[in-house]
Amino acid sequence: MFFLKLKAYITLSILRRTIIYKRNQIFKFALKIFALKDFIIILIIMDYIILLEIFILSSLSMMISFLVGKIIHNFAVVDFTWSFNFFLISVYLFNKLEEINPVQGIFLIMVSLWSLRLAFYLLFARIINQPEEGRYVRLRESWKDHLNLKFFLFYQFQALTNVILSIPFLLIFSQENSLLFNHYLGIFVFTLSLIGESISDFHLFLFKRKPSNHNKTLRTGLWRYSRHPNYFFELGIWLSYGIYHMNAPLGYLGFLSFFIILYFILYVTGIPATEEQNLKSKGKEYLDYIATTSPLIPMPPAMYQKYQKWKSLFRSKL
Repeated sequence: MFFLKLKAYITLSILRRTIIYKRNQIFKFALKIFALKDFIIILIIMDYIILLEIFILSSLSMMISFLVGKIIHNFAVVDFTWSFNFFLISVYLFNKLEEINPVQGIFLIMVSLWSLRLAFYLLFARIINQPEEGRYVRLRESWKDHLNLKFFLFYQFQALTNVILSIPFLLIFSQENSLLFNHYLGIFVFTLSLIGESISDFHLFLFKRKPSNHNKTLRTGLWRYSRHPNYFFELGIWLSYGIYHMNAPLGYLGFLSFFIILYFILYVTGIPATEEQNLKSKGKEYLDYIATTSPLIPMPPAMYQKYQKWKSLFRSKL
């Protein structure tokens, strides 16, 4: 048992060191693409009043969500609200457009479909008749002093992320009437990603419903090829938004949200937190899963193991 715990500790240490290195690399890459002057241009061209109104809308929604979470003693409701807020934002932008052309309408439909699907999946998987998720239980324990204030501010921070991630959505105001190649490509990537994420979440939902699967690892379906297929397809959805806006003025800023989501999934609340929790709760079984299965990009286990051998061989020669 001691050696298993030691192995898990060493694995976590290696993961943390890798994460710190790669996080610094992605920061440097993102800074090369998005300069401060571009954000200033966004505020000038896209009307900061719209951003302020989006924040007020998201903030009010989060205030209501905070009260609900307090009443039902489950602050995981913030996850539902965060996702649902993008639907509210798309409805708000719909009302802001004087005349909606097909390019604008299709994009708002894309955002709404993703937002509503994810929001109601989280509602049924994590909130209704479910105990509070582990990370929020841990936050309760660490935020004992001024618990309500800290959770209220946490909810408002989520509202702020809604606004920041919505900035590229404002590019729809400069979209013309005709559908171009990048629009069709964006729709194609979005459709594949939405289907992939839905299948991943559905398999995980069914797996967790069975009490016999408690502290066990899902290794069938898409989860056989990736430890986090839901995150992979989530990234695909945000990538599709960027592709969709490539033809617009300052269109490359449509990828801003993708890079933010990529950073959070790889280095903050996504893979690192999930892997650490799974190693603690599942132990050796999850260590075996790590050894045979790609962390993000789906690929056959045999291919991933060959890749690991090549990587080790390459490092040994450096």
